Amino acid sequence: MEEIGLNHKPKRKPNGITKADKEARKSDDLIKRDFTAIKPLEKCITDMTEIKASDGKLYVSAIFDCYDLAVLGLAMDTNMKATLCEQTLDNAYKAYPMLSETILHSDRDTQYTSELYRKAINKYGIFISYWNNRRICSANGGLPPMVIRQQYYASLQEAA
Repeated sequence: MEEIGLNHKPKRKPNGITKADKEARKSDDLIKRDFTAIKPLEKCITDMTEIKASDGKLYVSAIFDCYDLAVLGLAMDTNMKATLCEQTLDNAYKAYPMLSETILHSDRDTQYTSELYRKAINKYGIFISYWNNRRICSANGGLPPMVIRQQYYASLQEAA
């Protein structure tokens, strides 16, 4: 591969990247793709998104209640490490102390499978659940929310 120029040499070593917890693979999908709830704080979902700005990137992490899609917790940072997800969880618990015994569902990204995040989940008595390997944004055609939003505004400009 080197002879034909197909080798990849990273410019820098990644450091401070969140490591996945091997125990996370033992956690089940408790939601089973049923993202509805008959009462508040029964099932919640969490994810993060990247917002590009002229001076860098901002990562927003949120926890939503499946009952009414209310935002229970929110945090923002310039990185997407597990501490961002932990802060989101802390913020949600401060606002909703009855969050304990809730099922909190996420994907299997390293932030959500890290030991730090799993300890925070256990501290609050929350049941952890992970998405299967399929992308949850099926309502958006598999695209992240910000891409859909950008496409919408681009279509408005084209129409004008």
